[in-house]
Amino acid sequence: MIAGVTGQDGAYLAELLLDKEYEVHGIKRRSSFFNTARIDHLFNDVHETGKPFYLHHGDMTDSSSLTRIIQKVQPDEIYNLAAQSHVAVSFEEPEYTANLGALRILEAIRILGLEKKTKFYQASTSELSGSSTGSPAKGNHAVFYPRSPYAVAKLYAYWITVNYREYHLTKRYFKMKELTPTGDWSLSFLYADCFFVILF
Repeated sequence: MIAGVTGQDGAYLAELLLDKEYEVHGIKRRSSFFNTARIDHLFNDVHETGKPFYLHHGDMTDSSSLTRIIQKVQPDEIYNLAAQSHVAVSFEEPEYTANLGALRILEAIRILGLEKKTKFYQASTSELSGSSTGSPAKGNHAVFYPRSPYAVAKLYAYWITVNYREYHLTKRYFKMKELTPTGDWSLSFLYADCFFVILF
């Protein structure tokens, strides 16, 4: 299951999982238009090629809709890529940005008793390090210095995921290293491979 499936990374991840013959479920928020441009080729193929790709209307700010979807699907893996990721907009809508965190998904996993079945991936960002001077990471210890409501929301998602893994979920550890955003962003589809590998 992919929260944020209509975004760039979510679309790439959906393609990757379908290529691995997964049944893919995506969570899409309701909007006044059908905002699926990045996944239309996958969505339309369901009827033509039988690809197991399903969209569910859900709201990351509504626990009951997320719990209902997770209960229905019973996913083996959940990738949370959902976010209001525009830094400037996060200053205009800080409360909404903060509300799109991982907590509701983690609670649904716990409440539904899926802790041992469902693996959870929480997407992160280089924004956690903000504009800190000096090295953003020393050894295996990240230096956090969030400088926007978006970055603060992601930092909360990071720590709440760490806490749920320690107390509720099957433990899977991935240590953060340097998060300096460099390189060719035209190859961002390669991140989908990383999301998948982290869970295994």
